[in-house]
Parts: sequence; C-alpha cells; structure tokens
Amino acid sequence: MKRKYVIILIFCLPILIPLFSFILWSIKENKPLKVLIYDMTVPHNSYDEHNSLSWVLIHQKYTSFNQLNRPDVDYKGFFPLKDFKFVTKDFLSFTNEEVFQVADSLDMVYYTDTYGIYSNEWYGDTLHNERSPKIYGGLNKNDLVLLRRLKESNKLILAEFNFLASPTSHALRIEAENLFDVKWTGWVGRYYDPLDTLINPDIPMWAKRQYKRQYGKSWDFHQPGILFVHEKDKIVVLEMENTLTEEVPWIYTSEYGKQKYGLPLEITYPYWFDIMQSGESNRVVSKYKIYTNASGKKLLSENGIPDVFPCVIENREKNYYYFAGDFCDNTIYIESAKFLGVPFLHKLFYDRYNYIDRTPFFWHFFRPMVTSILDDYYNQLVNTKGRPVLPAKTSDKHQNLQVNSNNPLAESATYQVKYGEQQVSTKNQPTVQTAIPDHALVTPVISTPNVSRSEKSVVLSSDNKASGGPFYLIGGSFKVRENAEKLLAKLIKQGHNARMSKIGDVFFRVSVDCYQTRKEAEQAMIKLLESDPKTSYWLMVEKK
Repeated sequence: MKRKYVIILIFCLPILIPLFSFILWSIKENKPLKVLIYDMTVPHNSYDEHNSLSWVLIHQKYTSFNQLNRPDVDYKGFFPLKDFKFVTKDFLSFTNEEVFQVADSLDMVYYTDTYGIYSNEWYGDTLHNERSPKIYGGLNKNDLVLLRRLKESNKLILAEFNFLASPTSHALRIEAENLFDVKWTGWVGRYYDPLDTLINPDIPMWAKRQYKRQYGKSWDFHQPGILFVHEKDKIVVLEMENTLTEEVPWIYTSEYGKQKYGLPLEITYPYWFDIMQSGESNRVVSKYKIYTNASGKKLLSENGIPDVFPCVIENREKNYYYFAGDFCDNTIYIESAKFLGVPFLHKLFYDRYNYIDRTPFFWHFFRPMVTSILDDYYNQLVNTKGRPVLPAKTSDKHQNLQVNSNNPLAESATYQVKYGEQQVSTKNQPTVQTAIPDHALVTPVISTPNVSRSEKSVVLSSDNKASGGPFYLIGGSFKVRENAEKLLAKLIKQGHNARMSKIGDVFFRVSVDCYQTRKEAEQAMIKLLESDPKTSYWLMVEKK
C-alpha cells in the first residue's frame, strides 16, 4: 500500500512542484516601481534585448502603473507590426516641459539597446552580417533632457552597451559622457567561436574586407577569439593560441561588488562589450580582463586597447549605473519568471563551460546584480516615505488636457502608421486620458515598400549552394525614379547586366546582375565593394 502511494507521489511531483512554486510567487506582495524601458532594437517579437530585465521585474513582483511588466508592450522604441510595417514611440516631438512631466512621473529608466534597426534585418533581403542603411536608432536630444531631469531628481538610471556608440551623434555622445562622467574609447569587441567565416555565419563580412584592406592580407583565422572594431572601421583580431592565452573575456568583481550585489568574483562573458573609461565620480565595480601572450599584448598596445577596462560602473552619489556589455540580451523563457525558486534550479538547464551560451551569465551575474540594484533603490523610495517630484509646467497647447494619476506613458488611443505613401489609422481601446499628449509618443516612420509576402526575399544560407536561386545583387531601392535610372545607367556603362523593376506603387529597385550560385553573387559583391567602399549592395533570392 505504501509503495502505491510512493509511486503516485513520484508521478505527481512534476506537477505539484511547479504548481507550488507558482502559488508561492503569486502570493508575494507587489512592489510599485514606475519603470521606463527603452529598446530601439526589436526586429521581431522575441524582445530579446529587454527580456532579461522584464524577467527580473516580473519575478520580483515589481509593478509599473499597477501592472506587471509586459515585454511586448511596456517599453518605448521600435515596435514591429505585421506585413513589414512598424511604429516607433519616443519623446522626440515633446517640448521640454512635457519631457519633464514624463521624468517626474517615473521612478527609473533602463536604456537596454540604442543600436536600432537596419534594413538588412528588417527587410530580410540582405545577408544579416552585412552593413545596411539605418531605419531607426540612436539617442535623440530629448533623451538627454529626460536623463538630465532624472539625474537631478536622483532617480535610477541604467544604461548599457552601445548607449554612447553609433548611431548616436557625436554631439549627443559628448553631452551624455559629460553628464555621467564616462567616456567611450571608440572600441567595441565580441567573442566568436570560431573566427572562421566559413563556419561561423555571425562574423561580419565587412570586418573581413576591412581586415584585408588594413593589413594587406586575407582573413585566416580558425580558432576561437575576439574581434575588436573601432568606430573609424579599424579592426583588431586576437586568436586563441596565436595571440590569446584565454579565448574569452573574463569579468572580475571587487569584494565590494560581491557583498553589495551578490556577484561572482569571476565569470566569462561571450558577447558584445564596449571599452569605456570612468571618471572619479564613479566606482568601477567589475572589470574585464583580456588574457594575451606577448604578441597579443603588443597588438593591443599598438592600437590603444587596454587589456583591463571597466565592466560595471556605479556612480558614488547618484543612482546611475553603466554596464559595458550587451547584458540585457539573453534568451530567457519569460514565463519562468512566475515561479519562485527557479534561480536555484537553473544549474540543471545549461552547461556553464559552454562559452557561447549566455544563460549562465544571466543567472550568475545579470539577475543578482539587477535584482540587488532594484531592491536597494526600492527600499530608498520606501524609506523616504514618498518620491520627490519636481514641479513641471504644462505647455500652452496642451493645457486643456486632464491631469490624473493614470500612466502618462500609456498606449495612444489613436496613432498614425506611415505605410509607403498611405496613412493608416490604428485604434486601441479603451481610450486613456493622460497628462501627456498620446500622439507625441509616436514618431511616424516610413516602414517598408509595398511588397507582398510572396515577393519578400529571404536571408541567404551560409553555404555556397544555391538556396532556390537565382541570386540578385541589388544596388539600391529608390522612391524617385530618376535616381534609380541614374544608378541603372552607371551600372550598364560599367558593363553590368543591370535592370530596374518597380516594387508596388512606391519604390524602384535596381539590380546589378543575376547569378546562379550564392558564391558567384558574393564574389561580385565583394569586388564592387572593394573598388568603391562607399557604396552599398546586398544579395536577394526570391522565394519560390
């Protein structure tokens, strides 16, 4: 009889344990914290660039404007829609007074990604590792107005990798650097395993071409290593066994960081990082270390790259933090946030010594650090028995708006999506009255040419076989027919079998030539780019 109950219990445990874990999480008390997440890099509906923050907010039961975080809604930046349309929501069109009002309504902001969206990843008709024109991204002038107001109010500000880098303008970068007493050196880096471009499709093709131009020799790397890229297109490559003694960057944390934020004293980091300098008003909590041999150390020194540099920067007086890595970009199952005890079970689900996997970094570094920062800051707010709010005037043209306690960042009742030359009105119900004009939360942006899904091209595979070719080398897409005809005439004069085609009712696409294999198309594209680096081309293959 006892054996029967034991067997039943064993079969029920897989259901009872998650259920009990969910119930324990559900009965935890909600903690109100008005959070603004800024993510300009959302090419699809996975929300990877801010999912890690959303996970922490949900798991810790932080509610913003009376509800738990919703990763697909509760952020500002780039919003992908269906059929290659999109909407951007930011504060670019706000007056200073309106930005002040937003800042005063918030408790914190986290700029998770300002890199933005580019045509290759959005339209899907180019190699994902090639450069292409920007669609949206970078800090704008009102971001600095918002940040300065938040800093003056000593509200929590979190920012990370690429916050100061391209496509943010140089003038705004300098202003942000002065505001937070940090400086970007112009260098970014990333670990790749391997550095062999025939095996690893993530390595940028433009980096391979730039390396050949810079050093006068072909890219000949096959081991794991680190690629450094400067904003002026300078390339440095460190490879395991040749110039590196440890293939991946290491993060070392001070005893202070271990005690205050629960960070491990050492951990590897396998993704994008930027090389920063920090002023005396800040404290460097953690540092990166690049392990090189004598040749690697010399190569770094010749290019002004340190082998030790800041990773986590904390301001000594204000609630400001900078993370010099793409820390918030991790593939995390968001629903697991609703189960208490999940952090203690995470070791069962990943290989800690698989350097490519960023999951260990989330569990051991990002989660405890951000949790500690949020908890400490929340306790500050509770202990002060109220949040200091600076007075803000309402601009004259919006004085008739009713001011209430609703979320001033709520979704607009009606906003405009610009699709080609046609304005499409999209309505969300119910209508929300707010203190801030909702229409100003949306910056209309031209989305995509009027191309049907059957015409939409796909990202090419990494091998040299034709994936349902033929392959087209595209020279440009224009709204003005005369510009397309000029490029067409230029290409024909150069001896190319160039053609122009009309896409929908708006765009004119110019193809350089047509090729039967991907390898032929790539070789032609590389040849054109090497002859004129200022031009831009991409490959396209039609779906069948």
